[in-house]
Amino acid sequence: MIGRLWRRHPVLTLAFALALVAVGFFGVRALTFAVTLAWRAEQPVAAWMTPRYIERTYDLRREELGAILRLDEAGEAGLPVDALARAAGRPLAEVLAELEAAIAAHEAQGGDE
Repeated sequence: MIGRLWRRHPVLTLAFALALVAVGFFGVRALTFAVTLAWRAEQPVAAWMTPRYIERTYDLRREELGAILRLDEAGEAGLPVDALARAAGRPLAEVLAELEAAIAAHEAQGGDE
């Protein structure tokens, strides 16, 4: 049957096969992301994380992160927490503790902000 389809409509058969491969690839990717996102949210904040990563993983507001990390411009959101702490002249442990406290407060409120 596949051979007959290939002989009659090779372009459509190839397009259909590519569509199936794309569906499989992106389906697996989405499933992997969904499974690991829950695991990531249970991990403590680390020095390598960027504000964008923290915002998405822990569902914190950008304004709250900006206040804790003392962000002045949008370009700083791509820098890791340890670089931001160093630039602000603050101890990394203090910044991480503030972030953990903000995450805990957000979770205590139900995380629906």
